[in-house]
Amino acid sequence: MNIVILNNIVNDTSSNSEGEKLFNVLESSIKQNQEVVLNIGPEEALSSSFLNSSIGRILELYGLDKFKSLFKFKGSLNQFERLSKYIKHYSEAHIS
Repeated sequence: MNIVILNNIVNDTSSNSEGEKLFNVLESSIKQNQEVVLNIGPEEALSSSFLNSSIGRILELYGLDKFKSLFKFKGSLNQFERLSKYIKHYSEAHIS
């Protein structure tokens, strides 16, 4: 299992371009079928733009089941709830 520290990858969590950096790391892990724990620092607020360009794009390309099988999150309760809500809304709205 690989531990990825978010603030070692991105400068901030507010833009699409920074979300693409996380996407590249996550996609590389998928291609290697490697489990990842994404460690999110307590000061990092995750914008919709950032999530759409990273997590949303992974979900769109690889699906929810693959996502759940490889990725775990470590962070504050607030961040966990934000990610859970984002993923739940995606799965409810997405049509395969």
